[in-house]
Order: sequence, then C-alpha cells, then structure tokens
Amino acid sequence: MKFEEILNMETKNLIKTNIHLFDDKIKLIKESDLVLFASYHSIWNTQLFINLALEIAKTTEVMFFSCKYEMETIEKFFTKTLLKQKMHDYTLPFDKSEQLKALLELCNLKLKIQASKKINYHKIWNESIEERDGI
Repeated sequence: MKFEEILNMETKNLIKTNIHLFDDKIKLIKESDLVLFASYHSIWNTQLFINLALEIAKTTEVMFFSCKYEMETIEKFFTKTLLKQKMHDYTLPFDKSEQLKALLELCNLKLKIQASKKINYHKIWNESIEERDGI
C-alpha cells in the first residue's frame, strides 16, 4: 500500500474518532476565514497537514499563510506543495495511531502559537505602514 493511501485511511479514521482535536481549528477558521499551518520538514507530516486541511476545507473557505508562500488559495498551496514533494512508497512508524494522535496535538499547539505570532506580526506591520504613510 502506498504512503498516501495509508495516511488517507488513518487520517479519516482519526478524524472520526478524535474530532474534538479539531474544535479550536474550526472555530479559528470560522472566526477569521483563515488558518495558519506550521511548516514541517518531513513528508508525512506535511501530507498529514494537507489531509487534515482538505477535511476541514470541505465545510469552509480556507486560506494559508506560511514562510514559503504568501497568502494563497487552498488550490495553489496544495499544488505547489505536492509538486515540490516526490511521494514514495512509505511505511508509517510503528504504533501509527498513537504517532498521529501526538502529531495532531502538536499541530493544535503549533497552530495556536503560529496564529498569535502572525496576528501580532500583521498588526505591527499594518501599524508601521499607517505610521509611515501618516494615516
């Protein structure tokens, strides 16, 4: 079984059984129509983010911020990300359900940290532009 198939299957099962992990993300998306995802280096972490985002995106319009990409539509983000990555046959680490649960909790924490940092950054940036332009 290919990596994507394993991960898609695991992600769907995890979303069904651990939907509470998504509460904060969904509230954040509904409040501001954007979600901030931290960048991860390993392919399976990035792919997990994509799978989770696709699930969430079914019910809401999602925009992404990241270090590598400016604000983009979900389609552009996924296209660029997937084109950059060469997906190989891959086996998830043993005890994958526990690994994925831990990763989801980490994602949730990272999301909150990234959101507060980005919001502060944009506030500071906008204030400095207003100050410069005498608004």
